[in-house]
Amino acid sequence: MSRLLAAALAAAAAVALCASLASAAPTLILGAAKPAKASCPQNCLVEARVTGFQRSIGQVRDPFVVPEGGEIVAWSIKLGKPRKPDRRAFNREFGASVARIGILRQVKGKKSPPRYKLLRQSPAEDLGPLFGSTTTFSLTTPLPVGRKDIVALTIPSWAPAFSVGQGGATRWTASRRSTEKRGGCTTEGGFANVEAGSPQQKKGSRRPYGCTYDSARLLYSATFVAG
Repeated sequence: MSRLLAAALAAAAAVALCASLASAAPTLILGAAKPAKASCPQNCLVEARVTGFQRSIGQVRDPFVVPEGGEIVAWSIKLGKPRKPDRRAFNREFGASVARIGILRQVKGKKSPPRYKLLRQSPAEDLGPLFGSTTTFSLTTPLPVGRKDIVALTIPSWAPAFSVGQGGATRWTASRRSTEKRGGCTTEGGFANVEAGSPQQKKGSRRPYGCTYDSARLLYSATFVAG
């Protein structure tokens, strides 16, 4: 191969690489923040029967709000490792540990608490074999999202993907609200009241999100690709 031909091929390859990089869609990890330790096995607190999302993680506001149109191509969850007696107790109370993500869009209007519509959701994943690890689930069918949509975590049963003692600047909002029948957002003991709501899993449903919890964090993230 002549030196001139080799140079031409190298230049062509460089141009192709630059074009490929230029056309690559930007990727963003929604919920990226300083790592937090799951509460289990010590002081094993979990979340159950809820759909929720972080309002803030420290000084990071709206960490799960989508910045522009695109797709969610994967999501991750960090799980504590409950001791066997705790795991058996949670399974008896709530069923096997599973979770999924859902795409929410706030319903326009001045109703209080704010209401959100479930646009679409990922398949539910069995978490039991994954306790004590951080796992990423790639989506065979990515979830389309629009600007200002929210990626929420849905826990139909229970999940040890929860961290407490995160400071007052960290807070999350749940698909719950205070009612006379179901009680307030928290119990008399100061724990989240799982009877105050339920996970939002019916596509197209609208649900009030009226309970916000301070100093706690749901340990999940989502991979967003723009375009």
